[in-house]
Amino acid sequence: MKKVLLSILSLGMLGTASAQVKDTVITGSGYLNQKFYSLSQDEKATMTATSWHIAFAPNVMQANTAIRFNSLVGTVKVLPNADINAAITSVDTTGWAAEETLYDNDADILLGAFNQSGGTTQMDFSWGEYDVTTHNLKAARTFGAKIGTAFYAIRFSLQSLAKIYTVTYFKLGETDSVSYNVNLNAYLTKNYVYSNLADQSVLDLEPATADWDLFFGQYYGDYQGIMMYKVAGVLNNLGTEVAKVIDNNPATYSYTGTEQFSTDNNVIHYNWKSSGPSGSSVADTIVYFVKAKNGAIWRLVFTGFVSGTGSGADAGSYIFDKELISSVGVESVTSVFTEVYPNPANDMTQVVVDAAANTTIEIYSLAGAKVYSTEVSGGLQTLQINTSDLNAGVYQVVVSSNGLKTAKKLMIQH
Repeated sequence: MKKVLLSILSLGMLGTASAQVKDTVITGSGYLNQKFYSLSQDEKATMTATSWHIAFAPNVMQANTAIRFNSLVGTVKVLPNADINAAITSVDTTGWAAEETLYDNDADILLGAFNQSGGTTQMDFSWGEYDVTTHNLKAARTFGAKIGTAFYAIRFSLQSLAKIYTVTYFKLGETDSVSYNVNLNAYLTKNYVYSNLADQSVLDLEPATADWDLFFGQYYGDYQGIMMYKVAGVLNNLGTEVAKVIDNNPATYSYTGTEQFSTDNNVIHYNWKSSGPSGSSVADTIVYFVKAKNGAIWRLVFTGFVSGTGSGADAGSYIFDKELISSVGVESVTSVFTEVYPNPANDMTQVVVDAAANTTIEIYSLAGAKVYSTEVSGGLQTLQINTSDLNAGVYQVVVSSNGLKTAKKLMIQH
């Protein structure tokens, strides 16, 4: 018992190092850019917010027929009086202005604007209708999109097995329609492949879905459950979960394992900040926990925001602290007593555990690679570990005992 008390007293005097990292993602004046961000590797890709008009989800064989529209460049609605069987060059645009504007769903990024015009049957995917014989989707509706001063009548069809979309459009004021293909096969690791109607280009703009966690930028999102509005916010990737916690001191809030995670893509969204006459302010009572696809859990606290309405080098800046809570997906804090000291460590650290027999002690790098592993017998144990050969940085000490896990951060500084 005295040994435990001495260890605890020593730890109290030495303190515990923080793995917290301050970072800033800058989207630029006018929110010109949109950023794909990895919590472990920082920014992965940048795309110009207005460079694309339409985006297609490549994995169509998984019953995914998502087609997005970039509402930052224009407005899209159904053309209610257009005959789908008539030539698109003779399309009837009557009634378009009175139709409801269609937007991508920010809570489910696999529900695009062109998927939200209302299917009438089980085989009706809004923009297209499924053919059980060919497994293809033929155009079911004609859409009108106003982009700048140009007005486009648009239809889509899909060769499902070949993974090829055909986009057919007629630009009002011109004589002929235009058709071009979007071959999805080169983009199967992505959430979306993009296209620009003006030049029929197919654009590879985002990283592989496995390589990013968060999206920063301006987009149209659900504003207080009232309307779709242009916001500057953050969306999380498919398969990435987020828990939002309200606490009086988010900077010191400790992860408990009882936080409620959601797969909705807009948990972070825009409302961690507010705007007023004196500029933007950031809420001081919100902490987010982001669970990446590999199970790693990060704590995220926003500390600042610079509006994109200015022209300075820091316009459109998202400023935040991030901290790795667990690199191996520990779901909850358990009763296994574990302490690590000295921390930060140089050439040596000690792990104190009080657990059952056959307890495993492992150390993981920030990327999740196991760099150390050993087993100890039950009871109170103090294990000395040589850290001289480990690179400086942040590590995770994981103690496993009888199905329970406890994780502690370890900072190594040489």
